[in-house]
Amino acid sequence: MPSLFRLIFVLGIIFGGIYGIFYILGTTYEPEPRTMEKSLRPIKLR
Repeated sequence: MPSLFRLIFVLGIIFGGIYGIFYILGTTYEPEPRTMEKSLRPIKLR
């Protein structure tokens, strides 16, 4: 049973670290906005 607790603890630490990294990146990193220009081909209506 102690090995199960150790496994759960280690997995919690790993996933908590990944979650924290994504949280910090999501709240502090702001990508610069770019305009997208894509020409659309003409659509024929039936």
